[in-house]
Amino acid sequence: MEELSLDPGERLYEVIHVTRYDYSDSVSLSLQSIRLTPRFRRFTQIIEPTPQGNLRFLRDAFENPTYSYELIGQTRSIEMRNQMKVVRSGTNPFDFILANEALERPIQYNSVEKQALSPYFDLEARNDPVLQSAMDSFGNDEKDTITFLTALNSALHTQISYQPRDEPGIFTAKDILENRVGSCRDYAFLLQKLLHFEGLATRFVSGYLLETGDMQGAEAMHAWTEVYLPGAGWIGLDPTNGVLTDDAFVPCAVAIDPEGTTPIGGRYFADNPVESELSTELQISLIRG
Repeated sequence: MEELSLDPGERLYEVIHVTRYDYSDSVSLSLQSIRLTPRFRRFTQIIEPTPQGNLRFLRDAFENPTYSYELIGQTRSIEMRNQMKVVRSGTNPFDFILANEALERPIQYNSVEKQALSPYFDLEARNDPVLQSAMDSFGNDEKDTITFLTALNSALHTQISYQPRDEPGIFTAKDILENRVGSCRDYAFLLQKLLHFEGLATRFVSGYLLETGDMQGAEAMHAWTEVYLPGAGWIGLDPTNGVLTDDAFVPCAVAIDPEGTTPIGGRYFADNPVESELSTELQISLIRG
């Protein structure tokens, strides 16, 4: 792994992330999509699959850097070891300027933006009574766009209890309203739907959180939301921690919904019913700066 030089004020982190699936019997694998590579960042990376197979780099439909993993034959386990060194420069998450049409609610998108962002809207969200109830519970009446967004982001953080889990799936807005608990992906998906209710273009994000400290969700790959604001572009919101995202957040995959950001995605096949078990290990450490 090559050395990365640092400018004054920059810091270098090492990420070692191991993801493993064990199967109760031998299985064949479809092509597996590996979404563990930073989208935009100065970094070095080594991905080591076990068993060894063919790794090919590509950009998926959302321009995510992705490796396809092809294994010929059968296996009873698959493991991906991702080792990276990532540079953090310490950016200000509020360093952006909004266009006039985005300063206050309701935000207005121009015709070019509407066309380009059309997959990132949900025109039916406004008619969803559950989302109306969720907005009544977590929303606010602020006209200023940034004040509204930061208050909504903070409300989810303070009113929902963080509960990490390895099981697949996403809690619905109804689930969270009733139980007030969720993992980072549940927070992110709920915020995404509330912003859809507001008429905004959003996308789901999966990646790493370099600064652990007292931040929630750093024990595994993290999830947050991005909203498109005219003049500023895509702005990250992390409702799990109630903050705007800075460069401590390392996005690896963005998509319209959580399924498109799965760190390792694919299928397995067997002649008889087979159970799978997921285990992960993640170590993030500051090594220079």
